[in-house]
Amino acid sequence: CPYALKPVYVKSPTQLPKNASITVVSYCAVILPLVIIASVRLVLEPLVGLLTGHNSTAFYATSPKFSEILGYSAALWGVSVLSMVNYYLPNGGGEVWKRVAALTLIMGLFVSFSAPAFPGSTSNE
Repeated sequence: CPYALKPVYVKSPTQLPKNASITVVSYCAVILPLVIIASVRLVLEPLVGLLTGHNSTAFYATSPKFSEILGYSAALWGVSVLSMVNYYLPNGGGEVWKRVAALTLIMGLFVSFSAPAFPGSTSNE
């Protein structure tokens, strides 16, 4: 889908790289999701546990909820895609990827912040 990488504006008279479409799609849709999925158990779960207080030395230490992990993973994907597209296509282009990444970042943050309100979370009764 080369039309997705067509720049809205161009700061300089340079063209997009010839393999920009393949590089952006393979990184955003294949490589990055695989790396995030592979790092959930080793990196994201302990990080979420530290940020939310789940892995503290409390008597009832619980693991982070699936919705929290999903939210943080989506936010991480959104930040990574925004960073890569802005670095790889600095003169514009990739507007569709930028919009999708920004919406995914916002959605991931909202899901991770509201995770205790979703069904399946433990109640303190």
